[in-house]
Amino acid sequence: MTGVQTCALPILVVDDVCDGGETFHKINDEIKEFCDVPKFASLWWNNECDFTPHFFAREVAKDSENLWIHFPWEFENTQEYITD
Repeated sequence: MTGVQTCALPILVVDDVCDGGETFHKINDEIKEFCDVPKFASLWWNNECDFTPHFFAREVAKDSENLWIHFPWEFENTQEYITD
């Protein structure tokens, strides 16, 4: 892309959960042409996914433990809505 400059400032990408890693992979692909070394952080990291954030507050084996992480900002029936 012409005219794109490399970011001189550090970039921190934050998400509430790194579940399968797809979101962080896609973001990394989109910003890598102008940001050399972005950092990634999440509140929860599913350690069974193929992406490891640089920073995380909690780690869980979400898939094998069959867990759903409830956040206060999600709808009460989010799990049923997504899994139906």
